[in-house]
Amino acid sequence: MPFSYRPNQFLGGLPLGQFRHRNMRLYTLLTGFLRISIGAFCLLTGHLSVADTPLSMSKDQLDKAKTAQNNNQQGGVRVSRPFLHFRDRHAKIGEPIYLSLSVRHDPDLDLIFPDSLADYAPFEFLNKTYYATRTDENGSFDSVVYTLQTFNMSPEQRLRLSITDYTNGDTVVYESNLDTLYLHRLLPEMPTKPTLKVNTQAEILPLWINYNYWGLGIGVMTVLLFLVNAFLGRPIQKGFGLLVLYRRHAIFTTLFDRLASQSLKNRSTDTMEQALNLWKQYMERVDNQPFSTYTTKEITTLFPDENLSQALQSIDRAVYGGMKDEISERIFTVLRRYSVDFYDRRKAKIKEGSR
Repeated sequence: MPFSYRPNQFLGGLPLGQFRHRNMRLYTLLTGFLRISIGAFCLLTGHLSVADTPLSMSKDQLDKAKTAQNNNQQGGVRVSRPFLHFRDRHAKIGEPIYLSLSVRHDPDLDLIFPDSLADYAPFEFLNKTYYATRTDENGSFDSVVYTLQTFNMSPEQRLRLSITDYTNGDTVVYESNLDTLYLHRLLPEMPTKPTLKVNTQAEILPLWINYNYWGLGIGVMTVLLFLVNAFLGRPIQKGFGLLVLYRRHAIFTTLFDRLASQSLKNRSTDTMEQALNLWKQYMERVDNQPFSTYTTKEITTLFPDENLSQALQSIDRAVYGGMKDEISERIFTVLRRYSVDFYDRRKAKIKEGSR
């Protein structure tokens, strides 16, 4: 049975009510002493029920008191006050401002620093940089550097941030100190009644480009070139087409001659096959026919020429049959001559204005 103290017990042979009315001061001292003594005895022996405690604590309050006691036994204060500090005391309008926020805490706590959605007024958030947690015998140390900017004209601007603790599902907010940033003035303050000076000397101004006239002139020239090109048989398109055709033929000739020289020197069938593929790709772009997909028989059917047929068949025997004796300069001469013929035909078509 838990022991409980009942205030209506008799004292000195008199009912407690009568004793209280006769000597109020003595009654107060005795009842207070009895309450403290009985409460201490019952707490030590474990016979005091929650309902009969002198402090009348609820179960939730008692649990919280026990948790606080355990925390105190584990190390006292678990989170120090967050420290906020501007790296530079003075700043200009619009320039980056670096702000550090740090806190020391127990390693088992889950602290959340302010992010981009926090209120940084009168500053504006740009980005942030986290630093790794450092833990020693004094606890863990976390810090974040924020990059801010301000467009506020106040000469002194203050900021305070908060760190939130979400440990064990409880939310506890720790506010930092209040730090001040001073706005740097580029111009001195204007006097209330400025004195104006008269200056009648002419000043030569630098010559500026009139972009309106330049834009109008370029537009007129573009229209004139378009009209001239349309009424004179498209000379611009022809000239550009001939230039592209010439550059393409020059590149092909250089690469083809290089592959032909290596194939004849090393008696290499792989180099000969590369030269044949290069020739087919060039012929395809010049004549607008899929030479890359044509076989030797299909090419000789479209272009019945004995020299071309013998050259392509010699390449097939060398590449697919391994007959390196078929490699000769005559093969490359025939292919080069055909490429030049197709180049001349294409150039003549461009000059005539046909495709």
